[in-house]
Amino acid sequence: MTAPVSRLLTTWSAASIPAISISVSMADHPKERQYPLILIAAGILLYLLGALIHAGTAGILPTFTAVIELGVLQTVLLVVAAIIVATVLKIGFGDVGSAALKFAGAALFCGAISSVIPMGWLVADVVFLGLVAWLFEIEITYAIVLAFVYFLVASGAVMLLRH
Repeated sequence: MTAPVSRLLTTWSAASIPAISISVSMADHPKERQYPLILIAAGILLYLLGALIHAGTAGILPTFTAVIELGVLQTVLLVVAAIIVATVLKIGFGDVGSAALKFAGAALFCGAISSVIPMGWLVADVVFLGLVAWLFEIEITYAIVLAFVYFLVASGAVMLLRH
């Protein structure tokens, strides 16, 4: 592993605790795997319900494909944003795999909320901030900073893809 990547992973986990030293008891905590997987499943089901409501049965397969593709992209961008936030603010988001699962769950679930209820984007934004703060056990202000940095990273990715 190269020095910069190793340094980022060390900062990623916590200010002074390397990512490898995560205890077994924390890895077994429901917030590490079970809750994110439940959020992912609920998000996919809600997206499919939204597709059924808005486009009928013909919209289910294209929606499922798009949800998976965009969910992976969104998760990668959230991990990049989290690495930036962790580096600048010296906070931790746990190991990368667990964090990616949590981000995928929060992003898919909140995106799905916005697809099934009117003005869902507003509700989804608030729920996203709450889920991130709860899943990562961070202050809401850090969740807001993460959302802002994610917006910047996603905007930069869109600009790069357009050129």
